[in-house]
Amino acid sequence: MISWKKPGLQWSRTLLYYYKNPAPLNIRGPISQIQERAEVGLFADTDKPVQPSVGFFICKVHWRGETMEPKEVLDFFCRRRSVRRYLKKAIPDTTLDLLMKSAMAAPSGNNAQPWAFIIVRDVKLKEELSRVHAWVYMANEAPAAIVMLGDKGSQWWQEDCAAATQNLLLAAANLGLGAVWCGIKEDQAKAVRKILGIPPEMGVLCIVPIGYPAESLSPNTKFRKDKVHWDRFTKP
Repeated sequence: MISWKKPGLQWSRTLLYYYKNPAPLNIRGPISQIQERAEVGLFADTDKPVQPSVGFFICKVHWRGETMEPKEVLDFFCRRRSVRRYLKKAIPDTTLDLLMKSAMAAPSGNNAQPWAFIIVRDVKLKEELSRVHAWVYMANEAPAAIVMLGDKGSQWWQEDCAAATQNLLLAAANLGLGAVWCGIKEDQAKAVRKILGIPPEMGVLCIVPIGYPAESLSPNTKFRKDKVHWDRFTKP
């Protein structure tokens, strides 16, 4: 148990993060925001002494105005892996809501925000989606499959929805979830529209099966120096 104090505060609290297989998680913002997040159920926030047991882990707290260490930044992104096997464990609505808020924090051209999301949990619908093409088979076993849509009336809908999808994947990985981006081509989008009743003016960018991982993948980066050019493009 760790108690912490910050100058100007008249009290200290013990902040614990509960998850069976924790990933490092940083909390940014004033105490009021931390308390709001505790109400979502992701954190235990208490004034009373708590004896840590299996499953309780101390969070590192970043106060407003502070920045993350370089390794923390890289770890945040490298934690995202393509996870295709999931436990038979439901994802709480509060967690799905947090994923949606994270996705919709993405940038969009002219601030059009053309995205829309369908969170599919119905067993029959997931099974139908898993047959749209060969590489979305895991949607059948995932607790949820999130279908990313974009209003084709916006000229940047694909770029905007791609940014939102990446936000979703990063948030999932740092909440202890596993997910995989399954791209959808236009001929496959017709099948998705039919299954879910999507109007023709909405484009289908991808399907993201998501759940608590049943496989363990180490954080990884695909960084290669030869992919980086300074000032001008240079041939290898």
